Parts: sequence; C-alpha cells; structure tokens
Amino acid sequence: MLSYEIVVTDVTCYGNLYCVAGWDPGRGHMVRPEPPGANAAEASKFWDEERAGVGRIFSAGNVVRFAAMPPPSNFPFPHATEDRILVKESIKFVREIKEPEMIVRWQGADPRH
Repeated sequence: MLSYEIVVTDVTCYGNLYCVAGWDPGRGHMVRPEPPGANAAEASKFWDEERAGVGRIFSAGNVVRFAAMPPPSNFPFPHATEDRILVKESIKFVREIKEPEMIVRWQGADPRH
C-alpha cells in the first residue's frame, strides 16, 4: 500500500459517474484514483456523485490524500499506468486551491514560462 497526495485537476462526468485525475507533485506525474474494488470493468473505475463533482472531495483544485494499492500491471489500456485503486475509506481532504496560478506554484513550476 502506498500513500498519495494529489491536486485534483480533472473531474469528467459520464452521466451520474465521474472519472477523476490529479497531479502528484511528490512523484511528478498524474494519478487516477479509483474506488476500492475497481477492476477491468470500466464502470467500476468511476466515482459516484457522493465523492466526485463540484463541492465534493474529488473536485478540481482540491488537494486530497489517500492510500492506494500499487499500480496495476495487467490492465490492457495504456493510461492504466496512472490508475491507483484506493484502500477503503482512506480519502482525506487536505485543502482547496482556488487559483490556477497557485496550482502551478504548488507544483514547483515557474508560472512565467
């Protein structure tokens, strides 16, 4: 089990389900947190509106911390290298970043470039 802290950057709505992705500044790459029990079935990889969307823990600009399983090695999709299946009830809200410029600075990038 690994610990992650990400800035949520993408929350994509598919009907009443949401795909979530965020930047992990400590590791320098994107992460797609997935619900506990997610598997190769696409629908199991999405969050419901209780956890994702505007005003929820997985909302763009939120910094969240969670525990997850190591990356899967057998998903047939190239983007699966970003997938992290969460350990049940490990999601913690850290803080909210409201301005895009602050996200850039928090990543350690120079916003002038």
